[in-house]
Amino acid sequence: MPDGSTESTTGIYISNLVSINGCDSIITTSLLVHPIYSETIDAEICEGETYTLPDGSTETTTGIYVSNLISINGCDSIITTNLLVHPIYSETVDATICDGETYVLPDGSSESTTGIYVSNLISINGCDSIITTNLLVHPIYSETVDATICDGETYVLPDGSSGINNWNYM
Repeated sequence: MPDGSTESTTGIYISNLVSINGCDSIITTSLLVHPIYSETIDAEICEGETYTLPDGSTETTTGIYVSNLISINGCDSIITTNLLVHPIYSETVDATICDGETYVLPDGSSESTTGIYVSNLISINGCDSIITTNLLVHPIYSETVDATICDGETYVLPDGSSGINNWNYM
């Protein structure tokens, strides 16, 4: 202020001074105090993406970032960005079925042949989730065995059970 006092709030201040010639001087000061802006932003991205901060710099990892800017009035503006990076999920599933069966993949489609199937899904956070399914289809064996034994002998079946031929021919 002209009279040597200090002020830090918006207002109209009057200073009464005496000029060099001994006359009264009245100086009216209209003081406008511009605010310092401080703001917090919560932001989320997926792993592999880049987030541009208010100061123009970029980040790819979870953290708290402070951007110091100058407002239109020449005052400091502080913007704090709370950045959360969500992971991309990648999983491999080994599955087996028998020939003639079908396997339902994570994306809802069905497969019945041996192969590697990739399902691209979206996680609850809106990020990619990749599930790779290694599907193995086991064959069903069907075979006919012609076996002969003599009367009174025992034949062991493929399941481990045995049968005795007790047929009597006349």
